[in-house]
Amino acid sequence: MLASTGKVRPVKLMREGGQAELDVPARFVTTDSAAALSAGLDGLGIIQLAQFVASHHMSSGALVRVLPGWECPPLPLHLVTPTIRKRTARVQAFMDWAHALLLRRLGPCLDRR
Repeated sequence: MLASTGKVRPVKLMREGGQAELDVPARFVTTDSAAALSAGLDGLGIIQLAQFVASHHMSSGALVRVLPGWECPPLPLHLVTPTIRKRTARVQAFMDWAHALLLRRLGPCLDRR
């Protein structure tokens, strides 16, 4: 949902050779992937989730892909910290740990800093 207008964001999809932007009516909107996953598992409609969130449930058949061949554009993930000179060792250690964890989970598509 767009905070500035209160309207539901269009769904953006990509595939080789094209892009689509669709205005889809929605009765439930959330930015919480756990809430979206729960709604999808309860059969409340079509949901849009990151692959790593949905993969287990897709493998088990609890969720099914409805638009094969289409992908959502990647979303950035940012860790915002003070400048490197003011960053504590503890924060740097967390960043290094989080990066390693995400790299294992998401694979080499993850950009380094």
